[in-house]
Amino acid sequence: MREKIWNLRDYIYKIEDIKEETINYLNHLEELDDTTKELWLSDVKELFHNIISAWELLKPNSELERNYFEESKSYLYVARNCLSKIISELNIFENNKSKDLIDELKNGNYSPIAFRKD
Repeated sequence: MREKIWNLRDYIYKIEDIKEETINYLNHLEELDDTTKELWLSDVKELFHNIISAWELLKPNSELERNYFEESKSYLYVARNCLSKIISELNIFENNKSKDLIDELKNGNYSPIAFRKD
């Protein structure tokens, strides 16, 4: 189990790449006012923060105590909500870059944590 948890870092690297790509895209959107842009950038950063927090809770815990597991799941639920919000925000723009980012967010290699049913 520890090895599986450690191996999640590869998915996290992919998520970080998508995060940076999304931040770069939002920063260059002229259609967004500064306040909206900051809110949306915050959503993207919150998604990544919650995924990292969930992983960090599990990583050092050799026995995977129930409370760490449950707390980790809570971070992933928040991340899933952030992901839905980001996709909704990107859907406003009907251009190829938005569609590509949405596709990456929905279908990236890390998607088991994004849209898995409980």
